[in-house]
Amino acid sequence: MTRTPKRVAMLAALMALALFVAACGSSSSDSGGTVKSSAGQKIPQGKQGGEVTVLSAGDVDYMDPGQMYYTFGYMIGYSVNRPLYSFKPDNAEKAVPDVADGEPQISSDQKSITVKIKKGVKFSPPVNREVECKDIKYAMSRVFSANVPNPYATGYFGTIIGAPKTPTKDIPKISGIQCPDANTLVLKLNQPKAATVAAALVMPLTMPVPEEYAKKFDAKNPSTYNQNVVFTGPYMVKNNAQGQLTGWKQGKSIEMVRNPNWDKSTDYRPAYLDQVHVDEGNSDATVASRRILNGSALVQGDGAPPAPVLKQAATRFKNQLVLVPAGACNVAICLPTGEKTHNPPGPAV
Repeated sequence: MTRTPKRVAMLAALMALALFVAACGSSSSDSGGTVKSSAGQKIPQGKQGGEVTVLSAGDVDYMDPGQMYYTFGYMIGYSVNRPLYSFKPDNAEKAVPDVADGEPQISSDQKSITVKIKKGVKFSPPVNREVECKDIKYAMSRVFSANVPNPYATGYFGTIIGAPKTPTKDIPKISGIQCPDANTLVLKLNQPKAATVAAALVMPLTMPVPEEYAKKFDAKNPSTYNQNVVFTGPYMVKNNAQGQLTGWKQGKSIEMVRNPNWDKSTDYRPAYLDQVHVDEGNSDATVASRRILNGSALVQGDGAPPAPVLKQAATRFKNQLVLVPAGACNVAICLPTGEKTHNPPGPAV
């Protein structure tokens, strides 16, 4: 299964759409206006507060951004961590700066990319510090290690000078990944492919990883950072004081709560919800879909509604159906309207 920047755009837009409009629990009588999905549909805009439960059949493949590869992992990953660039819910084609501060600057010979790093983006507990260039450098280097196997690092970033052709025993020192200062990342290439590499800066492996915290986990084969991830997004998976992910019961559930170090002034995501619960093991798509249509504050996770349920949604629950350009899965059932002042409809995660 190949990941392309365009496919990442679709997945990221789907997740961003959910974060952008899904909300419940507000006591305001203001309808909050509307926003548009990337398919052009008008959706009532969400309001601050509330919780939602995501019904999924399976689990994410990885929580570690350096290893995640499949759709559901991306959908969760883009809500708890921030890459250099990502996609707003109304545009799945044009990436916008996320951890980056501005567009990538490409040299005239197409062999150099300069990216400014946004100030004010912070890691969740227990790291609690501002993201710097060194964290992107470490994140992009660790995926060339055999301890952090990544299926696309060489394909998209193999033209960076010093990037190994095969996985190394230890995390390599890649000379083409440079940090001239704390807020500037420079990528030097051995081929004139800067435009291609710049387009791939939406990939999860550009999500910051703090070396001083993660290196002890990355020293193991395989890396155990997957169970100890720190986050930069509006949400984080529940953890303990040491950073262990207590809110991820693999194959059963994921509990996402607010990241206390997230600064909304640095992010385009309103991130209305207070908590997101992922309930796994919903392998019967018909049962799960009907439960969503008839329930409250429930959304679709990694599946799609069967044709009969989709027909039911299109005819009887039109306000719960949102078309999202997300590759093979382009339909999402949304939570029901309920009381308009308390539970505005929002799209599935």
